[in-house]
Amino acid sequence: MAGAEVEVVGLREFRAACRASGSGLTRDLTRALRAAGKPPLSRVKVLAGRTSSSPRATGLLAKSYKIAAAGTSAYVKNSVPYAAGAEWGVYGKWAGFRRRYPGPEPGGRGRFAWRAVLEQREEIAEILTRELEAMIAIQGWAAPS
Repeated sequence: MAGAEVEVVGLREFRAACRASGSGLTRDLTRALRAAGKPPLSRVKVLAGRTSSSPRATGLLAKSYKIAAAGTSAYVKNSVPYAAGAEWGVYGKWAGFRRRYPGPEPGGRGRFAWRAVLEQREEIAEILTRELEAMIAIQGWAAPS
């Protein structure tokens, strides 16, 4: 594909162009997404960790956060059954929880993982830019600036 003109509008289109190149760049894209997940993963473990201002003294919530990448998306996942309630819950037993550990979203939602992603968004963008520039230059689609 070197020398060919390619127009990529979004991440899905970029992924399709990587697949079309036949050079294994889709694995590189997934690897870049996982790398971009490292800063928020570190931060979420601090936010939900074993401190006096954390929700549990056991640390199980914090230890269970992981980064997963599939397709054109990366996810902050947690395997403990109460993780969704801790992150987004506002009613019932979570009403007091949201007052004590408010998140940035309306109603105090998005307490740990979402907050970590918001706080680290510039670093995430920098990592993705750095990783994707190398991939783009390898294919000759564009020169890094």
